Amino acid sequence: MDDCVNVFTAYDVAQAYVIKCALENAGIPVHVENEFLQNALGLLPLDGSTAPRVCVPESFTEQAQAIVNDIIPAGNAITDAADAVTCAQAMVLMHVKYDEFVEDEVQELSEEAIKLCQQYEGFISVKQYQVKDGDELYILMHWENEHAYLACKQSPAWLMLMPQWNALQEDGDVVLDIKILKAP
Repeated sequence: MDDCVNVFTAYDVAQAYVIKCALENAGIPVHVENEFLQNALGLLPLDGSTAPRVCVPESFTEQAQAIVNDIIPAGNAITDAADAVTCAQAMVLMHVKYDEFVEDEVQELSEEAIKLCQQYEGFISVKQYQVKDGDELYILMHWENEHAYLACKQSPAWLMLMPQWNALQEDGDVVLDIKILKAP
């Protein structure tokens, strides 16, 4: 059996799971180390020994690293948890958990939100990952800065889209968590 190799050190568990989903979708066996330490440590600073790490069998290292490099903006190698925050000007991570019967609606709303964001100045890229064997979706958007993302969120088109998301959340069919990871 292969030894496990760390291919990505994440800022938090949500970021680690974006990478995990992408690797699973490519058929790569993967697990996240230290995923529960954030709950124990709370908001205390993470370091290389406590940060969530995405690990794969050694024989999958090259393939996994290529996928990680595709997700993380070029030239921004992640070496530790502190680097994960500064790797991009602003990374927006949307985590959507939903009931199976609203999956089509969630997919449509996600696609609309992505198309809308792609039209705004400051938008750089987006990756979307469906959790294998689950009703969860991760959307990772890269923006030039947090201001560009917030300007998009204040647009009339975005504000027209939000009541549909809000209705799903109010009914308890969807849990939406959005985090902005930005350079200090």
